[in-house]
Amino acid sequence: MAVNIFEEKLARDSVRLTAPANVNQFDLVVIAPYVAIAQEKIASGEVGNFDVRAELEVQSDDLHATENTFDTLLSTVYYDPTTATLSDTSTAGYYPVGYLTSVKDSNGVIKFEKFRFTEVVA
Repeated sequence: MAVNIFEEKLARDSVRLTAPANVNQFDLVVIAPYVAIAQEKIASGEVGNFDVRAELEVQSDDLHATENTFDTLLSTVYYDPTTATLSDTSTAGYYPVGYLTSVKDSNGVIKFEKFRFTEVVA
């Protein structure tokens, strides 16, 4: 499962990793220890190109159904692997994937600066 994002800056470098699920170009996924953005469509279990650089500003509207206030700048953005959505709530099993750089707008879109590495919330 993945969160679809829009990357503000185009990737110049990538690493080859095994996709944990079917992913489309620009899907954000956690491939521990990386927070990765697919650079191409990749089938589950196949190897493909992922951007794992830190400090990329990205945006998404794939937000968790109930944990989606996103009203505090620089707060942590979490990835829920069960629903493949972004959350503003630290929850066991979620992964921190970045920090909020623009609060949720009227279209339900957030912007955040992506981390390079992550660990599951215990």
